[in-house]
Amino acid sequence: MSEEQTGEGPADGDRVGGVGPFLGGIASGMVLVGIVWVIMTGGSGGSDASGQQPGGGTPTQGVLSSPTGGASGGASQAAVPSTLDRCTAAAERLATPLQQAETSLSQWSVHVGAMNQLVVGAITLPQATAFWNQTRVGANRRIADFDAADRGLKREGVDCPTPSMLATRSSGELRACSRHVAALTDEMDAARTAIHTWGHHVQAMEMLRTGKLSPTRATQMWLSMWQRGTDEIDAYRSAARAVRATPGCDGTAGTTGPSDSRMNMHGGSEAPSGSGSSMGSMGSMG
Repeated sequence: MSEEQTGEGPADGDRVGGVGPFLGGIASGMVLVGIVWVIMTGGSGGSDASGQQPGGGTPTQGVLSSPTGGASGGASQAAVPSTLDRCTAAAERLATPLQQAETSLSQWSVHVGAMNQLVVGAITLPQATAFWNQTRVGANRRIADFDAADRGLKREGVDCPTPSMLATRSSGELRACSRHVAALTDEMDAARTAIHTWGHHVQAMEMLRTGKLSPTRATQMWLSMWQRGTDEIDAYRSAARAVRATPGCDGTAGTTGPSDSRMNMHGGSEAPSGSGSSMGSMGSMG
């Protein structure tokens, strides 16, 4: 950049000096605009592929359409990971928080599933209470573990173009990996939503036990969270099945996500309005 500025500066100055005061002011302004334009754009012409942060639309597509993976050469090119490498790394980054999500949501699924089973008469109130007490154990710690893993994921980022952003000449391996990462991302979004609701219910249970929440209010909150939790767990499980249906970035079948057997208390049971006796006791349970 400095060479471009040094080469242009004197020439512009000579031209400004040869005109009248009025035209000289206009020309000086144009010189300043030209210098700013050179500073902003002129110095980056040879390093777009390696100098831009990965993940942007145009640089990513440029890398994908280039047989060598970038426009720059030499040592700088060797330091730039390929798009497939970036997608593979993204899948690996998603694995840890998704494993934590499965651990936490298996508890929430049992918790919600007990209510589903109770209102249809499949289990008794003492049995449902036993399930609820069981799912309280370690719930806060598991939610905290997921939140910590999620924060780490957000710091590192997921640097993989979506399938629609890939260049037409992209390899089948890259396309499969990109689809897998997109499915993992959908699963992660569904997990965040479901765990957010579960975390609120865990807090409500604690407030009820410590007398900071009335049984009536606790019942109202539980009914809302139960119904929302049913839908959100369904969405999470659907996203997890989509992951298992896509090949992983190493060519093997996707394995991240809950198995139906791990979350069988949810069981797909319908959640009807329920009887008054079942509903009325929620404040002393959840």
